[in-house]
Amino acid sequence: MALHLDAIGKAQWLFTKIKFFKQFEGRPIAQYSRKDYLTHRDRAFSLAKERIGHFNGFYGYKFNKINIKNQKTRWGSCSKRGNLNF
Repeated sequence: MALHLDAIGKAQWLFTKIKFFKQFEGRPIAQYSRKDYLTHRDRAFSLAKERIGHFNGFYGYKFNKINIKNQKTRWGSCSKRGNLNF
């Protein structure tokens, strides 16, 4: 029974998202230029550093450095060397 109710909840969530994205049909949701990236990079770095500091207070992970990149698809990653990329 729980599996069935879980599937119903997931289906409802999916229909909600489909309805939301249909409003953008035929239009790009967002387009950002290199100028936008350069304008907001420093603020993004400050925000990432602040949030990582906050959550690292709980988890205590070690990392090397933080990078803000102009990525198209990947929101974040961590390299073998402990570099955090956003």
